[in-house]
Amino acid sequence: MKILFFTESGANIGFGHIARITALSDFLLGQEFHSITINHDGISKDKNWINESFSYSSYPGFDLAVVDSYLADEKIYKFIRKAAKKVIAIDDYNRMVYPVDIVINPNVFFDQIDYSNQSAKCYGGSDFVILRESFRKYEKPKVSQEDGILITLGGSDYRNLLPQLCELSKVNKQITLICPEKEKLESLQEKYQKVRILGKLSESEILQEFVNAEIIISGCGQTLHELYHLRKKTVGICIDRDQIMNQEYYLNVKFLNRKIGWDSPAILNEISEAVVDLREERFRPVFLNPISPTKNLENYVSLFKE
Repeated sequence: MKILFFTESGANIGFGHIARITALSDFLLGQEFHSITINHDGISKDKNWINESFSYSSYPGFDLAVVDSYLADEKIYKFIRKAAKKVIAIDDYNRMVYPVDIVINPNVFFDQIDYSNQSAKCYGGSDFVILRESFRKYEKPKVSQEDGILITLGGSDYRNLLPQLCELSKVNKQITLICPEKEKLESLQEKYQKVRILGKLSESEILQEFVNAEIIISGCGQTLHELYHLRKKTVGICIDRDQIMNQEYYLNVKFLNRKIGWDSPAILNEISEAVVDLREERFRPVFLNPISPTKNLENYVSLFKE
């Protein structure tokens, strides 16, 4: 089976979409699949599949196209239909009526969204959550040393929260911050010399930072699934509307303790209080609904073959 993956990454988008698609395509390696990923990164013109002038005819004879995008509109999906026999859309919040065969929501809150407007078959939920390979295969040691606070907000800090969060170093020691954006990274390193500030990391490096930290301050996107799977003490900040339901789900299952939004005027106080609650065990996160990451990817394979 030949599969064509379409996705996007970069400024104001981050790496969530490309991370999901990469995890899927890597899982297919060694099986009876041949796949190509076209990632619109805002830089390479020849990979800008969001543009109607993109040469879809250069990719003939594909059995399936899988699209993970917040940018593609109905016109683009219709172009993609001409390149593949079947089309699947990866969706987070019922963004549009998709002219496709199948819609998959890879989030734990799937059953809270009304997809009755879709003519395509719709699947989703905890059985379709996608974790990156390193996270899928990680086994927690019986004895582990966890120390300090790690701050990670994904690939793009478009809310400009990282400078604010660096202020936590005034009352907390051993803070590590991940900032993939080069210009902001250099500015933060110069201003906050007491904070250990890292640039763009590989998947395995990110996993190691997650594992080593006692507490992680994170956005409420795909990273929450990975932190839940790793059973990490986490403070979640809702950064955009596509993270609202994810945050609510993890609050309801008692993984997160406080509802914190990026635009809260008291955000530093709220985060500091949440950190103290976790450190002093006034709040203990609950992990009653484990994610089965390998089985989840097998569920995708079953739909691909359908």
